[in-house]
Amino acid sequence: MEQYKNERLLIISNNVLSTTRNNGKTIYSYIDALPREQVAQLYFHAERPTIEGYSYYQITDKDIIRGMLSPEKRGRSVEASKVMPIAGGVSNSKRRSSFFRLAREILWYRKWKSKRLLAWLDDFSPSAVFFVAGDSEFAYDIYRFVINRYHPKASMYITDDYIMPRSKETFLQKQRRKRIKAKIMNALTVTQNFLTVSPIMQTEYLKVFGRESRTIVNLSESLRMEQVQSQTEKLVLLYTGSLYYGRDAVLGKIATAIAEFNKKSTMQKAVLKVYTNSEPDQQSKERFVVEGASEYAGSLTKEELKLALNQADVLVFVESFDKEQIEKTRYSLSTKVPEYLSVGKPILTVGPRHIGSVEHLLDVSCCVNDLNDLKERLFVLLGDAFVRQALAQAALEKYDRCHDKETLQNEFMHSLFGEV
Repeated sequence: MEQYKNERLLIISNNVLSTTRNNGKTIYSYIDALPREQVAQLYFHAERPTIEGYSYYQITDKDIIRGMLSPEKRGRSVEASKVMPIAGGVSNSKRRSSFFRLAREILWYRKWKSKRLLAWLDDFSPSAVFFVAGDSEFAYDIYRFVINRYHPKASMYITDDYIMPRSKETFLQKQRRKRIKAKIMNALTVTQNFLTVSPIMQTEYLKVFGRESRTIVNLSESLRMEQVQSQTEKLVLLYTGSLYYGRDAVLGKIATAIAEFNKKSTMQKAVLKVYTNSEPDQQSKERFVVEGASEYAGSLTKEELKLALNQADVLVFVESFDKEQIEKTRYSLSTKVPEYLSVGKPILTVGPRHIGSVEHLLDVSCCVNDLNDLKERLFVLLGDAFVRQALAQAALEKYDRCHDKETLQNEFMHSLFGEV
């Protein structure tokens, strides 16, 4: 990255850079080749950073509340900690209500600016800004402020959909979508580089905003480890990731089919192991834990995840068939997709085919787009080693073809900084 040695990149996002947590991990994968002294991040989550060498500035809801009495306390520069955050926090059953979100926006409105923040920004003086757009209105205001103050090259990246209509939503939810859409439209007027996460989002957002975007797929270094074998006599199906958006129920369908397979199989039995960053509540566990067929196996560090993926026999990717959940996941491309492909293991994909992640895996996995076909397709996958071997090879080839990190990262850097 020698050609960018004079650049200074400011990242504005909700989540802090991370090696383990989805959104933070995605951002980090794009910029990890840049010297760390050239990168700063302004973020709004309560989590402390764990990657050393970057300059971080954190503003949280608590900071805004404290700042009502002491404006100088609206955020602070923070140092990275070598101690990894403890897996836990809010479970998938807890969601912020529309009223809470409205109250939060009111709380933040014109309250985020402080002398401390301006001094930190002035000291860094970005030549480029990478804004990971979300569903917080105040973040768009901060982005525009930074662009107007420093006149850097501006990039905005959308990884999840917050604007398309939902079949079931309250008046407040509908109004919120309209406001976020207006914020994006306004932000685009100062944005030179518009990025979206999937071809589906690229196509639909062109219709909505009348603006072409560049698709930037999730990057992942290869997680493949040679000569690593399963540590159990059973066939291990592995799921890693969140249980949000009805995914736990789909895992339960797979577990039920595995239980039937185990009853009929005279050879090798199978088990589904589920890992998540935060422990699910009991109700969620009951949806996917089937005795003798599936289990909740806890959380994994980055190194443990890599080993577990390579020891597994089949990697599992799921999305819900529920209409409301489809509306939430349709435009996204999961961070798990390139990770799974890179390992060179057969992938079982269960979900509607018109979701971005499922569509990406359609041609290289055992893809089940109708739950009525699940048992039959699963039995073939588990019962035929040649099928698994062919799918493993197809996955690896797609990773090499579509997710080569060096090539994609160079393209991304060029889009951020332009001709240098």
